[in-house]
Amino acid sequence: MTNFENLQEQLYERLRLTNSVSIVNESDKQVLGYEKNLPLWKVSIEVFAKERILEFEVIVQFKDDFPVSLPKIFLQKSQYEPIKYLPHVESNLNICLFDQENIKQDIDRPFEILKTSLNQAAKILGEGIDKKNDNDFLDEIVAYWNLEYDKNDRISVGYTGSEIQNIQIGSVPAYWIEPSYTNVNVLLLPENEKNKKLLKFFKEKGHKIDQIDAFYLGEVFGLKPPFFFKNLEFHEFIRSQFTNIFKDFKNFFNKGNNRKLVVFSMCVNNTLVLFAFFFYPFPLKLNGWRNQSLKPISLVTQVKPNEPVNRLSFQAFEQNRLLMRTDGVKYNDHDVKITVIGLGSIGSHLIEYLSEMAISTYHLVDPEDLTLENVNRHLLSYYDVGYSKVDGISLYLQSRNPFITCKTSKSSIIELIKRNHECFNSDVIFCVVGKDAVEDFILKYVADRRICHPLVIMWIEPFLIGGHLLYVLPGTQLKMRDLEIDGFYKYNIISSNTYNDRNNDLLLKEAGCQGSYIPYSKLAIRQYFSSILPFLKTIIRVPPIQNTVVTYVGDLDDANHRGFSLSPLATESFKLIMNPL
Repeated sequence: MTNFENLQEQLYERLRLTNSVSIVNESDKQVLGYEKNLPLWKVSIEVFAKERILEFEVIVQFKDDFPVSLPKIFLQKSQYEPIKYLPHVESNLNICLFDQENIKQDIDRPFEILKTSLNQAAKILGEGIDKKNDNDFLDEIVAYWNLEYDKNDRISVGYTGSEIQNIQIGSVPAYWIEPSYTNVNVLLLPENEKNKKLLKFFKEKGHKIDQIDAFYLGEVFGLKPPFFFKNLEFHEFIRSQFTNIFKDFKNFFNKGNNRKLVVFSMCVNNTLVLFAFFFYPFPLKLNGWRNQSLKPISLVTQVKPNEPVNRLSFQAFEQNRLLMRTDGVKYNDHDVKITVIGLGSIGSHLIEYLSEMAISTYHLVDPEDLTLENVNRHLLSYYDVGYSKVDGISLYLQSRNPFITCKTSKSSIIELIKRNHECFNSDVIFCVVGKDAVEDFILKYVADRRICHPLVIMWIEPFLIGGHLLYVLPGTQLKMRDLEIDGFYKYNIISSNTYNDRNNDLLLKEAGCQGSYIPYSKLAIRQYFSSILPFLKTIIRVPPIQNTVVTYVGDLDDANHRGFSLSPLATESFKLIMNPL
């Protein structure tokens, strides 16, 4: 006998002292429609409702990881029919007992877990029968709208875009996409720039987009399940709930013969929640009807009054909601623009980390294509070799977030500066080219305020034993050699003696002209960015008002293993050192 079987036996013996309980055999499981391989018990519970005690026989289902998982408790159909519909009872008659994300349970007390679950089931049933928890219908209205109430029920999901809370009664923009995206075909998108970006995203993914007829009716109050509608019931629902605009609705419904979306809303916790009915094009030529005489409204009320209506609920495909779902922060409309110059291995991974910071616009600058030699430590992949880095990174960003704007340039940075290119109007400019000459050229423009936004210069040392970042404010008089001692950067982690010793393989070389390269791994890159991420976040969200030098100390064990002598800054691996500039 397994531990789980032993536990079941102990629970059974204790529970039968207080409740009538029996084990459901294998044949009855099949008849009842439950999984054969999971233990089922029938348990009698007392429910206080209508000022008396009512007895219910519920089905208790255990998984073999109980008590890590909670038992499921189901009502039996024969007992639910006279009292339906109740809050927290799902279409399969499972009683939704607790919020699984918030409950804590003591797995050393399995009997108490079982009794607490049964007591919670009795409480939910009692409050439901007495209509004390009817307000819970509103809190969970989307879940009840999506329940299957009939074997012919047809339920699906659509997407809404940004600014949907400003929807006005009457015709609204809506679209049908084919093929579906995560089983979604319907988009309800008010006209604005963010929703245009969303449509562009679907188009670039290869979806065919057709506009469909949609009409917003307004707000409904006090709606309760069941939500199964046949055509005639749908018609009566619209007429009774929206009397003032019923004539406008009929005109809309009878106009043309396209796909039609009929939308209404409810207010839940001060949030507008949308629902809809969806109709495919109608067959308007039927025997017994003259051509042109059969209108869509006649078809649903007279010809096919008993045909079920498709119901839709909506999910918000909208940036602020998705950000809230990610980090729990509600952002106001933000407009942070950044420029990244240089999209090699460091610059590309910089993009990866910046992309988590709610940036609205990226200017990407790099004249080069991705080469095979660099792909192993680049953000992009083998599929991108031979293609432009700026195009590949732009596609990467927009596939992760279709709401952002990506602007790209394949010109040299010198040319862009001379042209006073718009990329230098970003809130922050990152230069990740690792070339003193280019950095000094940009610093001249920062010094005389022709670049009037903060400049961030980043580069690394061999094997990423050290990594460096300069945060430079407009008007700062600085040249890279101002930070050198005897020709070496004074905040280096690797000592000048090691750099001067040609026996150290700090710069590797392949055959051919200009075949030298600095060695470092993708893992080292991630360790570097993990350390400087807090400062990057500060730069984007609350830009510092002081010039800053940031020094990253890499893996000192690796440096010692290679026999490198190190600078006095090398006191601890993976340490971040910050100094005023």
